Amino acid sequence: MTNLFLNGVKVGVRHGDSYTFNKENTFERMIELQPEIILVFSAEFDPHHYKVWDAYLAHSTLKSCIVCHSYKSYYHHHHTDHLRTSVPLFSEETGFNINDLGHVPSLKALLYPANISRNWMYFYTLPKQDHVNKNLKHIHIGHGDSDKSSSSTRVQKIYDHSLVADAMAMDRYAKNHIALPADHFLLMGAPVFPGIEVSEGPSPIDHLLYLPTFEGPSHLMNYSSLSYVSQLLAKEFKTNTLSILYHPHPAMGLRVNEYKLISDQFLESSAFNKKSKVEHFNTSNAAICDISGVTSEYLFTGKPIIIPFNSSFNFEKLLNPEFKKICYFWDIDHISIRNFLRSIVHDPLRKNRMEFRNRKFMHAKSFAESVSNFDNALSKAFISV
Repeated sequence: MTNLFLNGVKVGVRHGDSYTFNKENTFERMIELQPEIILVFSAEFDPHHYKVWDAYLAHSTLKSCIVCHSYKSYYHHHHTDHLRTSVPLFSEETGFNINDLGHVPSLKALLYPANISRNWMYFYTLPKQDHVNKNLKHIHIGHGDSDKSSSSTRVQKIYDHSLVADAMAMDRYAKNHIALPADHFLLMGAPVFPGIEVSEGPSPIDHLLYLPTFEGPSHLMNYSSLSYVSQLLAKEFKTNTLSILYHPHPAMGLRVNEYKLISDQFLESSAFNKKSKVEHFNTSNAAICDISGVTSEYLFTGKPIIIPFNSSFNFEKLLNPEFKKICYFWDIDHISIRNFLRSIVHDPLRKNRMEFRNRKFMHAKSFAESVSNFDNALSKAFISV
């Protein structure tokens, strides 16, 4: 038998693959907490999506907590006995009831980091006539800013609002013929991770970071360059003048095991592979990115962004035209990465990139300023509350 802990408090036990969780009066705890916003995982608690918003919840002026259907899979798949979050986390396994949220007077909005079918449980339940917060808002916040097709779907019409980065994010919907009024959108700039440093100017590229996305939920949504770029970069491991850093998408290989095998092998060979994402961002001088939210995340550093392509994998056409003006496109069939880096050594796109960066992050120059943008954007949804 193994004890399980949530934020240092015992919440259950594990017997082999069997889990038993303690019941508690979560409603009383929520009334005491007086949350104004709640991050919703209508199915399993997803640590990867949570990480995007973890620090925002911790530093926001809005009181918050997290709810989920279950966090059992976290303990199971991460082979751990401890789960830590920056704000309280409540699970249906331990007594949380969706309907109770309608009786929390302080609650103003539910925030959804993913479009999944179980979100309907909340749409059906909240708010009802007997609830005290009849103006409760359902707000989709996603888990990063990207040009992936999943970033602009008709599902958004279900929500009262969508929290997005900027006007460019709004345009994705129009281009996909999805009509949403301007006041549906709440603009906060792209999300930022605390601790990321902004470059002061061009520097020699001796630490190159590779940030591939995963293979997607289907082959139609596979934007990953891993299968064709990893071999090219692996050739550079034997050199002494260029360090290849590697930070893959956390879901890499979940759908296609081949991607996991390639990624694990690449991870073993790359430099500083035990560092965090923020440490990799700060150590590197440039990054190779796919069409993914991490492209916007890395943009905050102000450092060069490289998009790989060839005749078979040309994702350049899927990028927003504004991104095309600030990224370097590496034709992997016709030039080595070493020679390509020499061609951009003076970083001729830096001015364009920094101007675009300021717009993309709503002129936030630090994580604290981004949190302020987050709070201000959500507060606009509360005016009628």
